[in-house]
Amino acid sequence: MAQAEAINSLGAKQVTPEDQVLFQRHIDGELEIEEVTQMLINKYKKSPKAPND
Repeated sequence: MAQAEAINSLGAKQVTPEDQVLFQRHIDGELEIEEVTQMLINKYKKSPKAPND
């Protein structure tokens, strides 16, 4: 995880503590990487705005 954080520090957003928990759950064998990926996509996906927004 340290290498990913080092690469991330080159200009990306800081990894949130919540995201770090997901990564650790993958490392611990609790989640598959596909599950983590989908959880992160769902978290950061912008919901469509309503027509009057």
